[in-house]
Amino acid sequence: GETITQNTATHQEKYGQPTLLFWWWRLQQVLASALPPEVIHLGYRGIGFEQDEDGVTAYFDGDKSVRADLLIGADGINSPVRKP
Repeated sequence: GETITQNTATHQEKYGQPTLLFWWWRLQQVLASALPPEVIHLGYRGIGFEQDEDGVTAYFDGDKSVRADLLIGADGINSPVRKP
């Protein structure tokens, strides 16, 4: 129940994007409510992605990959989506 904040100016410099702080579980609720249940797959750990002009391929443990139009990295500050 406690919100922990960091210096968002540092994140702006490092990632080139503004930082929004909110509860992770609430973001999951918002995203899940906008998607059909059959496209949500739990229990996988993202390990990377490749983006091209037609979309993005996300890679997961166990040699699983998914191709999509959009990738939302909503798994925290240490997300592999954040890595250059």
